[in-house]
Amino acid sequence: MAKRGHQRQLDDELRATNLVGRYRGSLVCTEQGLLVASDGDGLGDDEALAGFASLFDEIVGRGRRDLDLRGIDEVTVLDRHAGRLVIRPLGLEATATPHGPRMFLVVAMEADASWRRNTNRLVARLRELLAPIVNGEASEPAAGLAQGG
Repeated sequence: MAKRGHQRQLDDELRATNLVGRYRGSLVCTEQGLLVASDGDGLGDDEALAGFASLFDEIVGRGRRDLDLRGIDEVTVLDRHAGRLVIRPLGLEATATPHGPRMFLVVAMEADASWRRNTNRLVARLRELLAPIVNGEASEPAAGLAQGG
C-alpha cells in the first residue's frame, strides 16, 4: 500500500472515532513523540506529544513496581476543567517490535465522555493497519517508522 493511502486510512479511522465519540482530537505517536497520524485539535502542541508516551511509561512502571500490575492497557488522566486524556499502547503488551517503535493512541475528550468501547474498536483497527509497518512487512514503511525514523 502506498504511504499516502496508508496515512489516509489512519487519519480516517481517527476522524471517524472522533465523530462517533464527539472527541476533541486523537493521534497516534511513537514513544519518542513522533506523530504518525492525527485528527482534531484538542491535543495541545507538538511538544506535548513526547510527554504522552513518557506519562504512560512512568505510570505503568510504577504500577508494575509498586502494585504488581502486569496488564495495564490504558492510562486515563482526568481534569474536571481541561477534560480527559486517554493513552493506550498499540502494541501487544505495550512492547516495541524488533522492526519498529512502540506506538500509542492518545484521545482528548470532555471529562464526562465515554470512551472504552470506541477506543477498543479503534485500537483493534489501528493495530490491523499498523501491523505490516511495525512487523517490517510493509513494502513502503509509512513515514520511515519501520526503520526507526
